Amino acid sequence: MAYHVLLDCGDNCDNDGCSTPLGDMNADGGWNVVDVVALSNCVLAANCSDLENGCSGDINTDGGWNVLDVIALVNCILNEACDF
Repeated sequence: MAYHVLLDCGDNCDNDGCSTPLGDMNADGGWNVVDVVALSNCVLAANCSDLENGCSGDINTDGGWNVLDVIALVNCILNEACDF
């Protein structure tokens, strides 16, 4: 059985007002596996909107947090191209 998790990001959908760049889940100024783990955890827990920097997790700016955001973040890290 396949599950699709899509959460409403409220006022953070276009990253306006978000204090961190897209994908920088821990606000350390870079992108790495720590950000991937944080994003994956909040997607699975369905609580990205509750996190201090959760707004930066909507990588594809589609209005929610899901596996597509995790894949986009992993791809940008592996390709060293996180210039959202």
